Amino acid sequence: MGVVIESITDRRLAEQARVESQARKSAILDSALDAIVTIDHEGQVFEWNPAAEEMFGHRRRAVLGKELATLLFPESERARIHEGLARYLAHGISPLIGRRIELTARRADGTEFPVELSVVHVPKTVPPIFTGFIRDITERRLFEVALREKEATLLEAQRIGRLGSWELKLPGGILEWSDETYRIFGRSRGGFVPTRATFYESVHPTDRERVRRAADEALAGGSPYRVEHRIVRPDGSQRVVHERAELVCDTGGRPIRWLGTVQDVTERHQMEEALQRSEEHFRSLIDNSSDVIAILTEQGTLIYVSHTVQRILQYQPPNLLNRSVFDLIHPDDALRVRTLWAAPSGDRTCRTPWNSVFATPTGPGASWKPLGSATWVRTAAGTSSSMPGTLPSDANSRPNSGTPKRWSRSASWPVAWP
Repeated sequence: MGVVIESITDRRLAEQARVESQARKSAILDSALDAIVTIDHEGQVFEWNPAAEEMFGHRRRAVLGKELATLLFPESERARIHEGLARYLAHGISPLIGRRIELTARRADGTEFPVELSVVHVPKTVPPIFTGFIRDITERRLFEVALREKEATLLEAQRIGRLGSWELKLPGGILEWSDETYRIFGRSRGGFVPTRATFYESVHPTDRERVRRAADEALAGGSPYRVEHRIVRPDGSQRVVHERAELVCDTGGRPIRWLGTVQDVTERHQMEEALQRSEEHFRSLIDNSSDVIAILTEQGTLIYVSHTVQRILQYQPPNLLNRSVFDLIHPDDALRVRTLWAAPSGDRTCRTPWNSVFATPTGPGASWKPLGSATWVRTAAGTSSSMPGTLPSDANSRPNSGTPKRWSRSASWPVAWP
């Protein structure tokens, strides 16, 4: 009798455990966000959770006993599923079972969408039973497409701006270059491995030590890395690049990587050199001219006077800067010159004859009077450019102290419009 009671108790406990297990299983199936489908060894559905109903649009009672591949996947995917299941049943191994694969699924309304499928063999089931976990990856695919588009846009922007990027991982020193960085250095991904050593080999020998010192100081002190230098490409051509980089540290303040950019500024550098040569040439012409050349603002303030003013008018050039040209004109001529000066304000270009007496610092009453024209120039956009103005020299026209003398001269003065 005691044995019978114990047997009944065991059965009740086992039944209770089975009920509890089934309840837990149902709770998991009902609350799962992924579609969970269980099939037999023939691929027929006998379990279908609520998430599967919502994902595919099929009710549970309508899919039980149906063949999974035909029910959920387009014809192009069915052979893959059939072959994977058959191979597992025959050999115990298959690319379909125990792995995550991406497929195209089909809803009840015929629309197709990407899914991730993971199929597992339920242990100790004879014949075998399989459970598939299906996840809709539409949003992930859209995100991946958007990410690729952004990466393509970034790469194109880098190409247009000739701005590459690089990352140096610390402390190992693994260096990664963007596509544009490879292009700037004249390298290709397949035939070149960027490292700190190969980078320094690409730097022009004259600049190499300066670049190395700037990098070491930035890494040691955590200061920003800013350096402009030349590089030598494999074909022997040289480029000028501007590099910037900053350290990224972990929460403990330890450097973990170095993020930087490299921009090809060769054309800018060439333009700057050409501009410098042009300015030097212009300065040479001015310095060797026998005439006074000046640049004035719209109000007549002198902002540049060539050194020949010292010889012709006996003024030191620095003493004339920021002075009004009208301070040098005789009071008898001042009103007329100011009127002529203001006359062409609405014109693009105007040349007006005018007479004026220029005071010189040689002594009381010392002056001379040139006869010439003033030139105003305004650009179409409303901005302006200065035009060289000259006051010709004459060794015999130097004024003497005492009674003022007058000479005829031509003068052309520029005005820079703001």
